[in-house]
Amino acid sequence: MPSSDGFVVKMYSCQHCSYSTARMDNMRTHQVKHTGEKPYACSICHKRFAYKSSLNQHQITHAFKKKSAR
Repeated sequence: MPSSDGFVVKMYSCQHCSYSTARMDNMRTHQVKHTGEKPYACSICHKRFAYKSSLNQHQITHAFKKKSAR
């Protein structure tokens, strides 16, 4: 949220480090670094990931392996 001087007010601060953000969803994503939580699992090999983007990148390896096996 912009303040009167045009700067973004960072309303959420991490309790474990100096990270801060104006968005709660960014803070939830950041907290995974400290908790070690890995909520995203590959449906093929069941490897777990902290970030959905990491899972998506991993799943590309399965698609590549499948094409290579042909």
